[in-house]
Amino acid sequence: PAGAGGCERCSEAVCQTGGYRGPCTVSAQSVCLGCTNAIPTGAVYSGPGGAYPGPGEPFDLSVCPWACEGARDRVGGACVSPTPAPAASGSPAVVVTFTASLQMSAAQFGAVR
Repeated sequence: PAGAGGCERCSEAVCQTGGYRGPCTVSAQSVCLGCTNAIPTGAVYSGPGGAYPGPGEPFDLSVCPWACEGARDRVGGACVSPTPAPAASGSPAVVVTFTASLQMSAAQFGAVR
């Protein structure tokens, strides 16, 4: 933009996560704008987009990086919940534990030993 003494350098300050720096004109400084790339359900923007270096370059300034939230895994362009690992082959799926109580006399106990 044009300053009091002539031209002024366009801002190259990095925008916050989820934003990118828009174009700078002769009469206006560039401002941070919201990223325009769609992100999948369960994802958030993880950084800022690019800064506007000049007319027409590059074409994807408003594309910001993204990451999956929580325990979700990124698979291609989606965020998916992790699936639990199946039980190992030969391992029981359910373990049952029980306790029994028997009543007997001393004579009966002696006979069992």
